[in-house]
Amino acid sequence: ELEAKDTIDGKYEDKVIIGDATQFSSVSSDIRIIDPKSVNTISETTARRGTLLIDLTSIDTDRVGMYEVSYSVTNSNDRTTRKSSTIVVYDKPTITESSLSRIELNSVEHTEEAIINRLKEAVIVSDDDDTLYNKTTKLEVLKQNVNPNEEGIYNVDYKATDLYGEETVKTIPIQVSRTINVSVPTTIPFQVVTNLKDKTTDEFISGVMKVQNNNTSDVNVYIQSFTRQESSFTTKTRSYKNLEIVQPSEFEDWNSLSSEDTMTKMALGIYNKEGLIVDRNLQLTKESPLWLYEDISNVKLGVLNRAQNLANPYTSKLSFTSKHGKNFIGGTSRSKFNLVFRFE
Repeated sequence: ELEAKDTIDGKYEDKVIIGDATQFSSVSSDIRIIDPKSVNTISETTARRGTLLIDLTSIDTDRVGMYEVSYSVTNSNDRTTRKSSTIVVYDKPTITESSLSRIELNSVEHTEEAIINRLKEAVIVSDDDDTLYNKTTKLEVLKQNVNPNEEGIYNVDYKATDLYGEETVKTIPIQVSRTINVSVPTTIPFQVVTNLKDKTTDEFISGVMKVQNNNTSDVNVYIQSFTRQESSFTTKTRSYKNLEIVQPSEFEDWNSLSSEDTMTKMALGIYNKEGLIVDRNLQLTKESPLWLYEDISNVKLGVLNRAQNLANPYTSKLSFTSKHGKNFIGGTSRSKFNLVFRFE
């Protein structure tokens, strides 16, 4: 209770708030609110002597934070006392569904801990107070009966608590459903050019393929096929009919290959540069890639993790490596292949 008094005048009952009336609609009806621009027009008898002035002009009730409020009162002897205090503007936390509010059937271990952890991913909590002071809003699952092994819609009760102890409780429907797998063949045509000018360079096969998953389920990545379109190579002196993709074990010493073999033989590998969860049957590193061969089919490379939200897809990068001879002859290559990926 705000109170001002004087030993001679007694208790001052008249209070005036200096501030925007639209921000203080809940103020008691016996306290007048005046616009800051009209402060100088307040009569001395009604607003100066014996009136407690409460200056709230520094407060922005639309923005959380700490604000200083000043108070002043002038007695009948024209003596003024001033005082200040701190006012905190706060809000309550909000709870909204995230892009992970749908749970794929059988994707979560049927234990209390695993289910709770997954349910916390299904919502987004926010609070301006916690953001302002770099705090984490506390999220709790109050009540849930989710069975990750049974399709259905389950109502889950959440509670969010901010640093001031303000709480928001909300019920969010969580759907457990089966994902329909869709095979999406993606063809990447590329050309092998054996016209390397610098023979000391280790590789002339390079390039990075970026693969993104903006689905809320994990995606399996396969090489569906690797096929030849056309393959020939012409120099000033002769033409080579085919450039063959062979296994790296075909030659013990690739550097000693003849000009003929250099122009017609190559081992071509693909590896995980970053981001792919590799299938346990493969290493898929640059040193131990998946070596391609014609008519390869349905080889699983690994898994792309699900996206945390649709705006931030999970990204993987795949790249090439090769083994080849060094006796290159300048010319024109028409060696083209199709590498087809499948995602499901």
